[in-house]
This record gives sequence, C-alpha cells and structure tokens, in this order.
Amino acid sequence: MSCDSNDDDFKLTTEYKYLLSNIRPLIDQLNKTKDAQLCLLWLSKLEQCGKWERQSRNQILSELCEQVKTNNLKPPFSSPPPSGPLRNIFLGEDHSECIAIQKAYHERAQSDQLVIEKYQEVIKSLVSQQCKPEVPSNKLKKLQASYESKISDLNLNLKSKQYENESLKKKIDELNDSLAKLKILQSENEVLKEKVNNLSTVKNTLEEKLKDCEEEKNLIFEDLSSRLNESEKKLKENEKRFKSLERRYEENYNNRESELKAEKTEIEKKYTADIIAIEKLLEEKNSEISVLKEEMLNLNAHFEEEISRIKHDFSDNFNISKNKEKIKLLKSKTRKLEKVRERMAVLFHSQMQQIIAKKDFYIATLEMQLKMFTSDLETNQSGSDVHTKMLEKVSALESQYRELLKESEKQSIKRRQMDLQKIHNLEKRLLLCGGSIDDSYTSLNCSKTKSLTSVTAFERKRYLLIAFNKR
Repeated sequence: MSCDSNDDDFKLTTEYKYLLSNIRPLIDQLNKTKDAQLCLLWLSKLEQCGKWERQSRNQILSELCEQVKTNNLKPPFSSPPPSGPLRNIFLGEDHSECIAIQKAYHERAQSDQLVIEKYQEVIKSLVSQQCKPEVPSNKLKKLQASYESKISDLNLNLKSKQYENESLKKKIDELNDSLAKLKILQSENEVLKEKVNNLSTVKNTLEEKLKDCEEEKNLIFEDLSSRLNESEKKLKENEKRFKSLERRYEENYNNRESELKAEKTEIEKKYTADIIAIEKLLEEKNSEISVLKEEMLNLNAHFEEEISRIKHDFSDNFNISKNKEKIKLLKSKTRKLEKVRERMAVLFHSQMQQIIAKKDFYIATLEMQLKMFTSDLETNQSGSDVHTKMLEKVSALESQYRELLKESEKQSIKRRQMDLQKIHNLEKRLLLCGGSIDDSYTSLNCSKTKSLTSVTAFERKRYLLIAFNKR
C-alpha cells in the first residue's frame, strides 16, 4: 500500500510540474494584466494546498491552462481564489453533467438555507408571542402543536436533503476521479501519438536505408559478375596459349623425328656404298699385300689410337641413352604440369562459385534480419529503447555487410594474383622444357653423327684386318 501511495504521489507531482511548465509562458502572453494577476493569485493558492488536495489542485491547474490558452478567463478564475480549502470545479462543454449536478446541489442548499431561516423566524415569533400575556393558552397549544408538526416535517426534509447531499458529494468525487483519469489518459495519448510519429519517421529512414543497401548489393553483385567474366575470359585466353604451345611442341617434336629418320636412312645408304667400295678395294689390293705387310707396324700404332677413340665413342653412346631417359622424364613432367593446370582451373572455378554462394546466402540472411527488425519496430512502437537498439543493430549489420564485401574483394584479388602467377610460372617451365628438349635433340644428333663416323672408320679397319688374315 505504501508503494502504491508513493507512486500516486509521484504521478501527481510530475503532472503538476508539467502543467506549471506549460502555463508559465502562456501567462506572459495574456493581453490583460488583470488576468495575469488573477492567474498568479490562483497559482500561489495552489502551491499552498496540502497533500490531500493534490488531485483537486491538478484538476484546477489543468482547467486554468485550458482557459489561459483561449485567452479568456471564466468563473471561478475571473475572481480571486476564496479562502479556506480547495473546492472542486467543473467547467467546459465536456463536463456539462458535472456542472448541472453542482448547480442542483447549490440550489438545494440555498433552498434548505431559506427553509432554516424561515423556521428560525417562526420560532422567534412563537417565543415572542408566548411572552405576551393577552394570548390565550388554548391558542398557544394549538400553535405549538402545529409548529411542532411543521418542525418534525422540516427535520425529515432536512435528513432527506442531507442524504441527497451525501449521495451528490459521492457522485461529485467519482466524477472528479474520472475527470483526473481522463486528463491523464489524454496526456498519455498525446505522448503516444508523438512516439508513433517518431517511430513512423524512423521506419521511413530504415526503409530508405534498406533501399540503399539493396542498390549497393546489386552494384556489388554486378561488379563481381563482371570481374568473374573477365577472369573466365583470361582463363580461356591462357588455355588457348597453352594449347598453341602444345601444338608447337608436337610440331617441333615431329619435325625432329622426321629429320632424324631421314638422316638415319642417308647414313645407312652411305654405309652400304662404303662397304661395296671397300670390298672392291680389297679385291683390287690382294696384289698389294706385300706392301701392306711392310706397313703393318705403322698400322698397329694407328689401330691402338683408333681403339681408344672407339672406347670414347662407346661412352658417348651410353650418354645418348641417358639423354633419352631425360627426354622421357621431361615428357612426364609436362603431362603432370598439364594435369596440375587443369586441376587448378577447376579448383579456382569451384572456389569462386562457393564464395559467391556463401556471400549470396549471407546477404539473404541479412535481408531476413532487417525484415524481422522492421516487423519488431512496427509491433513494439511504444518504447524508445527498442528504437535505439534497432538503430544499433542496423548499423552493426551494415558494417558487417561492408566488411564482408571488402574481404570478398580482397580474397578474389589475391586468388587472381596467385592464379596469374601460377600460369606465368607454368609458361616459363614449358619454355624451359622446350629449350632443354631442343638441346637434347641437338646433342643426340651430334652424338649419332660422331658414332656413325667412328663406326664407319672402325668397320673399314675391321674389313682390312679380315682381308689381311685371309690372305
């Protein structure tokens, strides 16, 4: 009960302060100085009231505010305040029933006062008549009986009037309570209207921000799609370059093989012609064996030198087989590089699609959260704390959205740079592979020509030795 009374006292004091702050600038704007003086007298009277008169004080002050707004003071404010405790007042068109009840109450009280005064006059006249000796006792008794009956009737009327007055007072108190509640509700209604207007403005600003966010999202999506298209075009161009490099490599390889085959056939033809010529020379030189015997010693030394050279040529032939193995390894490396490039392209494409899907999903969740926040604003329009929290949430979501966009742009730029660097490294490796293959082919050709020349010389000497032994 003490908490309820404290709450009521606090409400009444806050309402009184609010009404005072509203009425003071209005008093300065009054046209008549007399009205301003009357208002100040009423305010000083209201400040001197007790705790039990706070409700009636607030009612009187609210009515005074309304009359000061119209710049026309009506009774009871058109005259100075009466002395004694505060009395409830009922003025204005909205309280016509209260005014009628108050008028009826005052009229009945005045009529009762007149009856009481007449009764007192009659009693005084009776007393004066009783004092006279010439009035007979019978008449006095009759008059006394008649007056006693009238007095009893008047007492009954007084009691009935008192009961009616008490009921009217109760009704007046109830109407005062309802009037105070009405005024409080009106003030609360005005405050709620102001809050609704503020929330409507906030809603409009949030809708504008939503539109701006959607426009930014569309612009960013278009930018990302254009960048993706550019990266796809660059990938296609790199694939075309890689295919052209593969074609060049195959063409060079095929040309080298055809040249080597042609050289091999030419060397074989030369070998056959040399063998035939040697056989003819052997047949022609049978007659000159005696001369060859004398030259055997010189030929033995020459043969030893040739044998050392042949050994050296055999070591070169072993190096040719090693070069072939190197060529096979290079071919396998190029195939692996092609597979790695294809895997990198597929991974890059899948990663970009995953990133785009994640960002679209996150944007959709942000839009759903914004819609939920706007619906919460529409349902919870009676709190200013909710409005501030919503603004903080919206600003946090906007900052998250922008940070995610910046991160996605940075990731896409890094991925592009990494892919371009990998493609550049692959091109360098392919160029290096092509140069090493060309060098290996040239070394192979040189070693083959050396081996063939050494073989031709060795075969000539072998045939000469066979012919000499047969001889």
